[in-house]
Amino acid sequence: MRQTVEVQPNCAAMETIHKKKAFKAGSHVDNDVAEDKSSAVECDPWNPPFPPYDSSTHKSFSEWRRQRSAVLIVSRATNIIIPDRTPKIANSDFYKLYPHLLPILEKDSAQCFLRLYDDHRYCMARNYIIIPEVLNQMIVEDALNCAKVVLEGNAPVLEGFRANPNCMNQYGYFPLHEATERFSVDMIKLLLHHGALTNLRTAGDLVIEGLLPLHVAVEDTCLHKYLQDNLLPNQEHPNHQTKEDANFVYKIIYLLCLPEMKIFLNTTRLLSEHTSNLVEEVWNYIKDGKLLQTAVLLLAAQAQIRVIDGFSTIITRIAEESTTIKFEISQDEKEKLDLEAKCKHLLSALLLVQIIDKAGNALDSCIQRRKEVPQTKVLERVSQILNGYGFFPTGGVIRIGSLCPYEWSPLPGDELPKEDGGCRCGCMLFPISETPHLCRAYKSARRFDRECTWNNFFPYWRSVLAYRYPCKFFPAHAQDDVSCLPNFDHIHNSGSMSFGKPSSPVPNGKPCSLPSTISQITSMHQSRRLFGTVALTILKVLKNA
Repeated sequence: MRQTVEVQPNCAAMETIHKKKAFKAGSHVDNDVAEDKSSAVECDPWNPPFPPYDSSTHKSFSEWRRQRSAVLIVSRATNIIIPDRTPKIANSDFYKLYPHLLPILEKDSAQCFLRLYDDHRYCMARNYIIIPEVLNQMIVEDALNCAKVVLEGNAPVLEGFRANPNCMNQYGYFPLHEATERFSVDMIKLLLHHGALTNLRTAGDLVIEGLLPLHVAVEDTCLHKYLQDNLLPNQEHPNHQTKEDANFVYKIIYLLCLPEMKIFLNTTRLLSEHTSNLVEEVWNYIKDGKLLQTAVLLLAAQAQIRVIDGFSTIITRIAEESTTIKFEISQDEKEKLDLEAKCKHLLSALLLVQIIDKAGNALDSCIQRRKEVPQTKVLERVSQILNGYGFFPTGGVIRIGSLCPYEWSPLPGDELPKEDGGCRCGCMLFPISETPHLCRAYKSARRFDRECTWNNFFPYWRSVLAYRYPCKFFPAHAQDDVSCLPNFDHIHNSGSMSFGKPSSPVPNGKPCSLPSTISQITSMHQSRRLFGTVALTILKVLKNA
């Protein structure tokens, strides 16, 4: 029997506050409709207005309740819901079920999911809606079939309940943000098809506020291991000579055209097709001194920028900004150095914009080639393209030996993880028996290739969505990279999080730091397959304590 929702008196006020933070219009083809929804503050999308029961107009009270339920089902599945209204107990119940759900998501079996839902619907649906964490975990595992089922809500067992693609989850972001971080183009297309908006921004204490999905794509692409290994030293020391600045720009172009960058750029390209104000986004990156982010967005969104003659606009703005800086007079030596650095950065940005403006289409065709080509051939082809358009980079810009993925490898299909491992948290040692990893035959080639690319090149433990979260998971091959985590020193010294190598081995070589409260357990989505079993173990310990 369905429960009626309990609405807190301040829900409408909370909705208004979060909307001001999370919603900024002008980023999606359907934004006109979204703007109307955001302006109607007096109408709570979680509890839309509905006439009270009147015995003279309604046949029966049960009929009135059915009508009201139908309105709530539609409203909560189709409107923008900010913040997440899921009760904490609902998430706790879901985590208890998660170990049973994970193999189904890995297999991506819609039928198995519906059978599990029928037996445990109260763990996955509350208040006339599929709870956001269900869809979030489907996106994490790239389970397209299961996600399609909950987004459509046509299966009889769902009774019309659906997952809302525009409902903020407990971490402060939306399904499209999660799909973007996973670089799953197919999942992004599915969410867009079911009405996901690209203009919804992150909000809350657990995430950087104001991020569009496009920002997540650009910022996480810049964390690619090739870019980090070859560009990070230059990014830390921006005061170079003019020649070195030019070589830095050319190095960015070379790296972005490598085959291993394709899935990352394709994600950014897809989101840019549904995002407006691209020129403003590019210009914001230029003003902030983020040359690499500028290059990623320019190269991926060049088709949309050309339509509005955006390259000319950006070049004009660079020229105007350079002129303004040159006329600024300062007696302070530090300020003079800052102004010189800004001028050099603008010159580098101008060179980058000119390269993409003239040679961008040819470079894009090189990126989108269907046949895999050795890296040396790619670099030769990029040099030919640049030379053909009047750009002459010096030789030896990229060393092939520096292009190395992370030392990650998937579990063989016939190898099950050992159950004698453990993970240390403070003074307690929790045994971990990971859900058996499914044979790769269960996964399509698309899903398996995306997962391999994601693990080989993307440091998810430093992702932009997990930047502010106090509990982060990292794999064994990233132990040397832990010190690079954002705010690591501050978090470590404050004692709210600790990193360390566990004294006992853990399945799949994934050390982690475990929280001691259920509220922290709810945010362990970065741990992926260890998540369900770890959460279940801790819940049992806390229950018996």
